[in-house]
Amino acid sequence: MAITRANAVTRVQAYTGRTDKDSLIQTLFMDFIDNAGRDHIYPEMVVLDTGLATVASTQTLALPAGHYKTLEVKLIQTDAVSYVLHSVPQRWAHERFPNPADYQEAKPTYYYELGSNIYFLPIPDDAYTIHMRYAKLLSGSFDNDAETFPIPTLETAAIQWVTSELFASLEQFENANQWMQRAMYSWDKAKRDANFIPSQRLKAEEFRVFSTPAPNGPDRYINPPEFYLDPFYKGE
Repeated sequence: MAITRANAVTRVQAYTGRTDKDSLIQTLFMDFIDNAGRDHIYPEMVVLDTGLATVASTQTLALPAGHYKTLEVKLIQTDAVSYVLHSVPQRWAHERFPNPADYQEAKPTYYYELGSNIYFLPIPDDAYTIHMRYAKLLSGSFDNDAETFPIPTLETAAIQWVTSELFASLEQFENANQWMQRAMYSWDKAKRDANFIPSQRLKAEEFRVFSTPAPNGPDRYINPPEFYLDPFYKGE
């Protein structure tokens, strides 16, 4: 069972012997949650938004509120047909599509992010359902005594980290260092546990580039001019 904020504060009070620092302890817990989310993506941070859609002849789509990092963007054609869009750097997109409006509108194949929007390439020719899986920061959570810790695997690390920071604020640096070592061990273990996948098979993709301008369909790829750089290239 996840620990509540009231219980977590009580634990830190017991470890430090201070019952007059509740406000600081609560702030430190929120700092830890924000830092942990920026350091690593945990399952509790992941959101699947199925309510998005492209707009015909419009290149951009606003990112969902609370978005921190995109994990996957999928275009849904039918209930049985969908495909994942390829995320590309902005520089790559600008080099290959210097003026997207010059290319024929079609089902998007690529996207990049800039500011609070994603940009589709080519520009969509219709309204397509988009499913976006993304991570959101949990900043602002754990803000009342009854609320439970938002990432259960990090509870121990959070309590140890807050204890260390409180000792540091009291200039008890030896205690602070000892508790920080414990916190880092627990934090690293939580990240390893979050990364563990019992069964996963990875498949390498072929080294190919698309023609310019890139048509849609199976013929949009051509043999790479730099084929001699690809040790797996065998020609077609």
